[in-house]
Amino acid sequence: MVVSRLAGLGSGAISGIDWEAIIQQLIYFERQPVRNWRVRQSNYEYEINAWRDVNMRLKNLQSRANDLMSASIWKTKRSTSSNTDIVVATSGTDATEGKYDVRVRQLATQSISKSTNELNTKKGAKSTHEVRAGSPVVNLDSDFSTTNFDNAIDGSIKVNGYTYNIADYSSVRQLMDDINDYSKTSLSKVAAPGKKIDIEKPWESAGFENVPVGTVTINDVVFDLSDYSTVKEFMDEINDFSKVSSAQTGSGNTNDPIDRFFGTSVDGTITINNTTFTISNYKTVDSLITAVNNSYFADATLSYDNEKMLFTIRRDTPGTDLNLSQTGENPFFTAAKISVLDADVTITYDSAIDKFTISRNTPGQDLNLSQSGTPGQGENLFFNEVKINTFHSGATIRYDPTTDKFSIEHDDPGATLKLWQSGTNPFFKEINIFKEIDTEREYTTNVTGVNPSLALYLAGFDNPVGVKDEGVFKINNVEITWDADQDTLNGIIGRINASGAQVTAFFDESMDKISLTSKDYGSNPIMVSDVSGTFALTTLKLPEKTPSEDLGTDAAFTINSTNSDDEITKGSNTFTMNGITFTLKNVSKDPWTNYSDANPTTIQVTLDISQAKDAIEQFVTQYNSTQSFIEKKIAYDPDTKKAEDLNADITAMSINSRIRRLTTDRYNKRATITSQFPVTLSGETSIDVSKPFDQAGFDQTPTGKVVINRVEFDLAIYTGGSKTVQDFMNDVKSKANVSITYDSTSDRFTIRNEDYGEDLVLIEKDYTNVGFFTEVNITPGTYETLKNDMNKLADIGITTGKYKSDQKNQLVIDSAKLEAALRDRPEDVRKLFAIDMDKRGDEDYGLAYELYEYLSSLTKSTGVVGNKINALQGLVTDIDKDMKDFEARLVMKEEYLRSQFILMEEAIGKMQALSTSISGYLTSLLTPNISLRWK
Repeated sequence: MVVSRLAGLGSGAISGIDWEAIIQQLIYFERQPVRNWRVRQSNYEYEINAWRDVNMRLKNLQSRANDLMSASIWKTKRSTSSNTDIVVATSGTDATEGKYDVRVRQLATQSISKSTNELNTKKGAKSTHEVRAGSPVVNLDSDFSTTNFDNAIDGSIKVNGYTYNIADYSSVRQLMDDINDYSKTSLSKVAAPGKKIDIEKPWESAGFENVPVGTVTINDVVFDLSDYSTVKEFMDEINDFSKVSSAQTGSGNTNDPIDRFFGTSVDGTITINNTTFTISNYKTVDSLITAVNNSYFADATLSYDNEKMLFTIRRDTPGTDLNLSQTGENPFFTAAKISVLDADVTITYDSAIDKFTISRNTPGQDLNLSQSGTPGQGENLFFNEVKINTFHSGATIRYDPTTDKFSIEHDDPGATLKLWQSGTNPFFKEINIFKEIDTEREYTTNVTGVNPSLALYLAGFDNPVGVKDEGVFKINNVEITWDADQDTLNGIIGRINASGAQVTAFFDESMDKISLTSKDYGSNPIMVSDVSGTFALTTLKLPEKTPSEDLGTDAAFTINSTNSDDEITKGSNTFTMNGITFTLKNVSKDPWTNYSDANPTTIQVTLDISQAKDAIEQFVTQYNSTQSFIEKKIAYDPDTKKAEDLNADITAMSINSRIRRLTTDRYNKRATITSQFPVTLSGETSIDVSKPFDQAGFDQTPTGKVVINRVEFDLAIYTGGSKTVQDFMNDVKSKANVSITYDSTSDRFTIRNEDYGEDLVLIEKDYTNVGFFTEVNITPGTYETLKNDMNKLADIGITTGKYKSDQKNQLVIDSAKLEAALRDRPEDVRKLFAIDMDKRGDEDYGLAYELYEYLSSLTKSTGVVGNKINALQGLVTDIDKDMKDFEARLVMKEEYLRSQFILMEEAIGKMQALSTSISGYLTSLLTPNISLRWK
């Protein structure tokens, strides 16, 4: 760019000429090609969009043509039943058309296995209705005030003769646990008046009113109070936090060998909290004690009191169970008089309320208590002294918050449940079990049943499972696992139903039984077995095999017969025969006598033409839409002189014309079949048709006879004599009007029927090794062709609209004629659209086939339309590049013109300066010299 000192003065500053405007006008005229290119580019883009629309419609038409090639639309069958309450039927595409008279003697039923007895046969009582009014439920952990029940509860109750005073219990759960014998709490304060029990002290100074004496037995584990120096030591051993020798033991020094210390041989192993010590590894008692106490994993301290001659072992982690076990003929803990048994309870003392509580550690398990000994003066048995009753009501009480009801039942299935109550508002009255006061009620039937929503160990089975029990059972050889603590009966039922056992499990609460119903119909037994545990056979009381009286039955019926010898049986009420799916709904006659007395239910199977008719109508609709769109895009309006986007486009006009021709053409191709493979597979180059069959070069000489369009030819005539293969071919042409030709280049025979509209029938028979058609790799059979009266759309009622009507160039359907063609000649209509003429497994001719193939060549990614769009897009891209290059040149030209005008301004400026200078000089020459004149 030229920079001048005049550049800042603006256009025409010196010359007075607005040359900047001149430059812009010049550049505007120079830019005319760009404007032309943009017009062309816009036209191309209109064409691209038009072709994309055309392509979309062509694809839709291709899809409709493809629908017409689908075998299913031509073979859909329709079934009707004369009595749908007895039999209904549906038909597949392969259903055999016709009438089927069905008589049903019996329906198929399912096998059912049920519990052999109620799962809970214990006598019991249950709330007659909800306990709390409205939606609230009972809070078992609160007291008996009105916040827990609708009314405050008082008085006492008896269960099987044992009395429970409501005032002795701080919560409903505590009362229930005492009845159920899961835990026991002191019924009143334990210590002497004005004192608390100090469990760190010996029995006589701990604060009891009377000193506890004797022994107690807790869950079959015996504890002698005299073995323990303090109450806490006794409690720790019950809780299994520590163990003390139950009697004096050992006669020597702990530095002595173990056998000498005990005075007897000690062997085996001891295991403390899963850490094992082998007795033979230790020479002395002290070495064993040191090993135990130094073991981190044993987490225990073992000691020996020389004065009392007692061993003590304590858990180092406070409040944690001490787990002991041993092996051997005379094991160490036995010699040390230390029990390895665990009472499975926890005993605690609450000084705030001055009460002891003893609870079972395993939830839902009974607490068995007893005591013995002879109380002396100022002494008493332990449970008496701590105000804990040792009796067991023999009953279980439960509360179900989902129904807001209580239930209570005797633990002994054969025993009568006895209940009694007293008070202003007694307990059983408030929980709606019975209302009478001071009257004992007896219950001799079971009304509670199993609770399917509780954990299995709590559910109330006659044959219960323990809280830690687990196992596996099988139904029809499919394994089902169970865990008494984690699973409920409802959960087990859900697991069965979700398994592959092919049964539906159900718990009938009214019958208190499990039922298993086979998903399959028929006389198939349901097999049940326990793999581990006895849950299925003992707890659920299921039979190992469905009893014969509960086995399912097979369906029994006849079709088109009243003879019982023709009876058909099926293991299901729904089955398929001849492509028809029958569903039996009821017996034909009830009560049943015989087939001849039963009225038949008639199933009529006919061809359903609705799908084919719909497909044809959709095809016609899409054809009209596609053709109308293309015709609109190629149109020219002479009145408005407006040409549409694809006007005069040869490709678009050709597509429009070709589609119309393919749709309205007559399809009368003659049946033609060509060898699928070359004939001389053994390596010969070609067949010499001028020779007889046995000399012509076939791999195997064809023998026997052939039948071509009902005309028989004996190959023996053309073998071993003067007659040749060519003579055979000539005879076939003259007698059967079928051409047989041979192409030596491809080594293939071609057979063509010369009669339009006639099928080509090829049969070979009576041959020795190979027949003619097989030898030339042509499959014998009937090669179909389109009939002369069913080879164009007009034959089925689809014609082109009249020239001067709104339906010009459109397809118009005569619905009555189309329906008649589909009803009377469905197979010929199908062949019009698609036919497998060469019998090679897929369509190769017909209106829909030819149109589909043509449209595929247009719409595929590399097809005609795709290439057209790509070419137009290429022109748009080229124009973009040309315009970019041209604009760059215009910028350069504009700068060049501007530089030239600036140079012109500079030149004019110089000329003006020179003119001024010359003018001044001339003026000076012409002015008189005054000074000279005066001289």
